[in-house]
Amino acid sequence: MFALAGAFGSFDMQRVVDESGHQVVKILPMAVYLSLPQDKVSAFQSLVSKTLEDDAKRLVYCKEVARIGHPDYFPSYMVQHGIGSFAGARRVQPLVTPFDADAAWARAVKQYLLCP
Repeated sequence: MFALAGAFGSFDMQRVVDESGHQVVKILPMAVYLSLPQDKVSAFQSLVSKTLEDDAKRLVYCKEVARIGHPDYFPSYMVQHGIGSFAGARRVQPLVTPFDADAAWARAVKQYLLCP
């Protein structure tokens, strides 16, 4: 789920115009980590690192995340986080158009998970 959420965030960064909203992909995990005991956070981060350092395990995650495919929700969490939503820019198209979702998803999976 962590890998999928990260890939979704990477995908959303490609489709949301207001770059200031992109910072939310760093803030959300930090908020979760702050709500947990440090030993749990350290154990989780260690597990993620070990998993991603193992090419065979990472490939399994890469294939599964790629198979699930890109999200089809409106990325309101990112649009609303951007400074544009506070500056009255809601009337402006918040998403990149035209947008090639399949190509963006392939980039998101490859870049976020460092997939081959």
